[in-house]
Amino acid sequence: MFLNLGFSERADAIQRSIEDRRARRYGNVHRADDNPRSLEAELERLLADQKVVQKQLQAEQSVLSACKLWLDRLPAGTQLEPVPACWRPRPHQGRER
Repeated sequence: MFLNLGFSERADAIQRSIEDRRARRYGNVHRADDNPRSLEAELERLLADQKVVQKQLQAEQSVLSACKLWLDRLPAGTQLEPVPACWRPRPHQGRER
């Protein structure tokens, strides 16, 4: 549902969906096709997704912060050059555990 978004955008989209489902589930907003059981299941799934995305977002922010700190500590006038990425997945990455 939110796979084409970055972590921050995914977190925002999930939060909006949670707010929508809560409003519909607890009676603040009504739609003719609302099913309380279905809304509760969607809400539970969204809350679980939110926890995962928040952890991923925190990890992403930590890496970004560490990179910024590393760059800030470079001596003044340091020249940086682009290099091709040489990252390769480890054998266990990309597979379910």
